Amino acid sequence: MFNTNFKRVLAFLLCALCILSFAACDKIGDTDVSDKDDSVTVEPKADDVIISLGEHSANYEVFRYFYLNIKSSIDGGYEEYWSEYPEDAQALLDNAFLSTKQYCAIKNLADELGIVVTEEDQAELDDIFNQNIEAFGSEEAFIEALEANHMSLDFFKDFNRVSFLSQRIYDVIVENDPDIFENKVKDMLNSDEYVRAMHILYADEATAQAVLEQAKNATDEEFYELAQSAEDSGMVGNTSGYLFTKGEMIAEFEEAAFALKDGETSGLVKTTYGYHIIRRLEKAKFLEENFDADVSPYADYIYNAYYDYIDDYIEEKSDSFVISEIGKSLNMDNIK
Repeated sequence: MFNTNFKRVLAFLLCALCILSFAACDKIGDTDVSDKDDSVTVEPKADDVIISLGEHSANYEVFRYFYLNIKSSIDGGYEEYWSEYPEDAQALLDNAFLSTKQYCAIKNLADELGIVVTEEDQAELDDIFNQNIEAFGSEEAFIEALEANHMSLDFFKDFNRVSFLSQRIYDVIVENDPDIFENKVKDMLNSDEYVRAMHILYADEATAQAVLEQAKNATDEEFYELAQSAEDSGMVGNTSGYLFTKGEMIAEFEEAAFALKDGETSGLVKTTYGYHIIRRLEKAKFLEENFDADVSPYADYIYNAYYDYIDDYIEEKSDSFVISEIGKSLNMDNIK
């Protein structure tokens, strides 16, 4: 079964503007379609309104783009997946609706903040469009590529405009309160939900056992040096170790790391990668001295805090979203 913990759609609204990347959302939205009539087969058209918020709406083409790309990321073209896991069809639908809500929310929030696409911004968007034409060799080839990615030319232009607005919203929020997202990230990383650790990995148990006692008695610096000649290339030159939360590491490694206290070293931890010796490291001082909001992974965490801000805005406006009758009728049978 697939993991419904998707990346948010805003991840790509804040990335470089291109036509071949997409992401989905990481929460299940309230689509309010419980009263739909599944006995009626409706064939939606591209310009049919699906969701509206205030003066802004998203049509079926927008919804379909998100839906089909999320679907493809789940089943990889294996259509039998949905008969094997029919319960996932509703999660797919919910995530597509939430992506579409986010699309409307960006436009509505931009209005509230007085953010508009200026002439200078539009010139930059036009440059992006022209660069794509040049990259594909002709407008016809570009349109063909767009259609293969479930986009029309008009939608592509609007998509990039929304991406622009999203970045401007982020800039305005940070300008008004430069520390708003940084403080949220620091609080999150310093919580019990995150662990910082380094490890020594060997595929061979006897080799790992031979260095175990030395590793247990080593300082952090000495432990790091032992890891340099071991078998995880990710530890080479990685003096910071790994900073992670639950669900990011293989289960046995995660369980062992979270069970340790700062400064403690595990025994041998067996995973499919081999045998690990894990040292849990302190976080607070490290983050105070090394946190840089402009450098990955911290920059990624900062954007995640922004995504949470947008999610909160959607929740705040939950009663203002209107799903059309066409929207309520959408299901796997009529989304093509």
